[in-house]
Amino acid sequence: SGGSAIAIRKFDGGKFTQSILADLPDPEQGNFYESWLVRGNEGEENYSLISMGKLMLAKGGWMLDFTSQSDLSDHSKVVVSLEKTSDKQIETKVLEGNF
Repeated sequence: SGGSAIAIRKFDGGKFTQSILADLPDPEQGNFYESWLVRGNEGEENYSLISMGKLMLAKGGWMLDFTSQSDLSDHSKVVVSLEKTSDKQIETKVLEGNF
């Protein structure tokens, strides 16, 4: 989609944190960017999809800071999607990467 991002994560002291800074164009009115943690592949027994929430425009880019008490290090893929509806499903992938 012509965008790029940096994602960092760690699990330390019983806390999982992940941050994303993405360079993306502003979405059309009514749309938003959402980030996801993914484990495995869709249709597989170990597949898991966790929404980290909506990215917010700040400091000249789209940002998200996510925290969990669970160690989600086994979710090795991060996805940023363009969404119209907040329905816990990925609509249009715009960025994707692995740790």
